[in-house]
Amino acid sequence: MALVLSALAGMLVFRSAPVIGDIPFEAPSLYLPILSVEVLVRMLEPAFIIAVLSSVSTLMVALQVESITGIYHRPNQEIVSHGLGNVAAGAIGGLPGGMNGATMANVACGGRSQAAGVIAGLALLLLVTGVREIAEGIPYAALSGILIVIGWNFIDRRLMARIHRIPKSYVVVVLITILLALFVNFADAMLVGIVAAALIGAKRSEHSELDRLLSLPILDRVIISKGNDRKGADPFGARTGLVAFPDRVSVASARELGRVVSQDVSGYEALILDLSKTRYVDDTAAVVLGQLISTAMSRFSGRLVVVGLAGPVAENINAMNLLADVPAENFAPNMGEAKRIAESMLTRVRSSDAQ
Repeated sequence: MALVLSALAGMLVFRSAPVIGDIPFEAPSLYLPILSVEVLVRMLEPAFIIAVLSSVSTLMVALQVESITGIYHRPNQEIVSHGLGNVAAGAIGGLPGGMNGATMANVACGGRSQAAGVIAGLALLLLVTGVREIAEGIPYAALSGILIVIGWNFIDRRLMARIHRIPKSYVVVVLITILLALFVNFADAMLVGIVAAALIGAKRSEHSELDRLLSLPILDRVIISKGNDRKGADPFGARTGLVAFPDRVSVASARELGRVVSQDVSGYEALILDLSKTRYVDDTAAVVLGQLISTAMSRFSGRLVVVGLAGPVAENINAMNLLADVPAENFAPNMGEAKRIAESMLTRVRSSDAQ
């Protein structure tokens, strides 16, 4: 209604107001580029940027639509369809894109099905083909007013009202993205915002994973069985260290975990690494973990026990052959077996010292 009324006002009252003017239109024709290695290499960077921006903008709007309508989307299908659409658009001379600009307007007007998006597309097609004369007379002021209202409605005012209580790291990401979008361009704002958010998320993951790392000594009376060389031993001696890794070890915390463990295990004669609760280790963390185990093997002269290494974690580490230096007898399925192996190691150390 705002568009219609303002267009009528421009045509009948404010006739000198600047208008859209001539809208060029040309029927699309199929265009297939001649592909070569040079062309493909040149296409990689813009294709990657388009894919990232298209995916992020589409999924962000999809989440907003979900919160309003309660209708859940299928993200994989959404991204694949946009990718195919961008390829098809390029083949007929069109520009690639992400979300449909009419999505939020459609939702605000009650659109809930795929038909709403199709109708919006047909309406745009009609504007540039059948009724171009009417669209060419729309004043720029009318479009500006509509854009201002749409932009204002996009702002999450509840978030802005409580921005002083939000963690400062997230505030920095929001402000960086807003400023770049306003004064540079939207594409750079999205890319920098994604990178900044990823770095902050990695830092939070590091703290979370480090908090769940457990490192403590085990008393000899727990390791050494009754009647087996307990006489004369210090009941509160602790020659074995235990390091229990968290359920998730990612690249965010791998380096710091390695540093903490290396500093914390000094002074022991044997070491038990418990991975029984670890369910995920990414590739970079697997490399760091393998290096940590190899270093511990050398540092403790082979007196190292690895507990509970199984499932996807074992597959990931073994696929890169990171534990080739660890003998098969140093692996234990559970803590009881690990204690037995550690006991035999400590017994050999005592026998060697006695000799």
